[in-house]
Amino acid sequence: HAGMLADIDLGYSSMSHALGKHALALEYADRGLARLRPGEEPGLRIRLLRNRARALIQLNRGIEANQALKLALATRMTTDDPKLRAELYLEQARLALKRGDSQTQRRSAEQVIELAEHLGSSQLAGQGYEALGLFARETGDLRQAQAHLETAADTLRDQGLTREELRVLRALILVMLDAKRPGDEREPVTRRYLAIESEVIQADRAQASDDFDARLKYAEQENEL
Repeated sequence: HAGMLADIDLGYSSMSHALGKHALALEYADRGLARLRPGEEPGLRIRLLRNRARALIQLNRGIEANQALKLALATRMTTDDPKLRAELYLEQARLALKRGDSQTQRRSAEQVIELAEHLGSSQLAGQGYEALGLFARETGDLRQAQAHLETAADTLRDQGLTREELRVLRALILVMLDAKRPGDEREPVTRRYLAIESEVIQADRAQASDDFDARLKYAEQENEL
């Protein structure tokens, strides 16, 4: 069944993105899109286009990413999905940051926050405030950038989203350095960043070790066969 196979491709694409394998994420997204006939499974098509755009942004292929986002936003769904729309606007904000399009970045970030509040989604709200903070930093409003990034970090921390909080804290420290904030103001942010960076590194090492063990067992079984 083409729809089921495309859904599996979507899962592999999302896992590849989580592992930082963006070329592979793109390959699976394209594979899933190729399985679907025009007009078939619009919700699934939009998610595959979202993954395609997300991978292309990471691969610095902005024009193609923009085309994928436009196609996704133009695709009609049978039922409204505000969470999916918020995710598309979030990718649009990230693409606008890379392209230096500050106005699109601001509008998209505000739409993410509006939809996140409607959904009660703290994760999307945190990501939206992160995008607004990066917009403020690009436009030179360091005070506003710090305020938005602090809100984003607190929101993501409350949800236990350590990796996303780490990314926001990195941007927040840079903003505080640019604004020449005193050391005692930067210290708790820096300490928090270093603490969770250590957690993430240990988790990555454990995951890599587990992956190696699994591969070794598979190779041993293959050898026995």
